[in-house]
Amino acid sequence: MLFKPTKSEKEVERAQERGIQVGDYAARTKATEIAAEKLGIPTPKVELVQIGDKTGSVTDWVAGGYKSLWDLNDQNPILAKQVRESAEFKFFLDGIDALDYLTNNLDRGQNLGNYLVKLAPDGSVAHVLAIDHDLTYTATGPRARIEQRTRGLPEYYPTDVAAKLRQLGADRAAFVKEIEPLVGPEAVPGVLHRLDEMIQDLEIKTRAGTADRPMPVGGPSGMGSPAKPGSAP
Repeated sequence: MLFKPTKSEKEVERAQERGIQVGDYAARTKATEIAAEKLGIPTPKVELVQIGDKTGSVTDWVAGGYKSLWDLNDQNPILAKQVRESAEFKFFLDGIDALDYLTNNLDRGQNLGNYLVKLAPDGSVAHVLAIDHDLTYTATGPRARIEQRTRGLPEYYPTDVAAKLRQLGADRAAFVKEIEPLVGPEAVPGVLHRLDEMIQDLEIKTRAGTADRPMPVGGPSGMGSPAKPGSAP
């Protein structure tokens, strides 16, 4: 498990100028795990804890052959580029983009350290996990546009994600009740604004027949109902 103490949180200008303060990061990480579960996006489990006189978050350590894209790029940049350009990776990225858009994540985009990938024996992408959600749930409404750190609306909506997104729209009051104690009331209007934007985008693409990403026969392993990752003690 990975313990992140609150007292070790660092100032990040793009976060503070959008209403995320030092001391807020741990609770936002937990709130993003809640959003990920609602959308069916795999991400490690997070708990808010107090250990002695230290408060913070504990995140499950992911085992089972996952490594960050950052590490993969250091070890084999050609393979890392192939992974990022693969149809399988882009499928998982669609779901991650949905999570990031909803929570207004300020720290993914081209930050390769915030993607964990698991490769099949033939080098293809078997699974992708989104990690590190400290800088989420801004007090601002529109999706932040920050070079190399953010992306826009999902290009496509995987079938399971589309169904869960519609369900989240219908159950928004219950969702707000869960996250508001963690992120504060200032973040809620922006979350609902971006939720509605995504649902509208989904329906437009559904009517146009462009909601589903074209995939190779068989698709990536884990497509539709990603397996929950294992965690080390």
